[in-house]
Amino acid sequence: MEVRADYTGHVPGVALVCDLFPNSARVSLAKESSYPCHKPPGEKTTQLTSDVVTFMDAPGVRGSGTASGGHLASTGAAVYPQLSAGSADSVNVSLPSCTLPKRAASLCEAIEGDYLVRNPPTYIPQSTG
Repeated sequence: MEVRADYTGHVPGVALVCDLFPNSARVSLAKESSYPCHKPPGEKTTQLTSDVVTFMDAPGVRGSGTASGGHLASTGAAVYPQLSAGSADSVNVSLPSCTLPKRAASLCEAIEGDYLVRNPPTYIPQSTG
């Protein structure tokens, strides 16, 4: 399990999650910097809430998972608290991912669920200026 975290006040933070939240308010920041926000081909996603999207990258699919693209499946979630449209505020975002051998891969769901319970979306905006 690995967790990448950042904030949406700059391009690297937006780029971390914009593939999974392509219609979010801050995506324009990434697009202005020529970062292409689109779901990776072959990645399967499920929108759990407006703030949480889960993903599954099958073996060989290079997607949002840190270790995706190799011979193991990679699963995870993106947490991006959605503020009102047009908000210039920044929020903390995170992307936990889990890649384990097939015999232990079922543990990923429990690990990711535990992470999401302990780290729910937080709606405290940060100033971007």
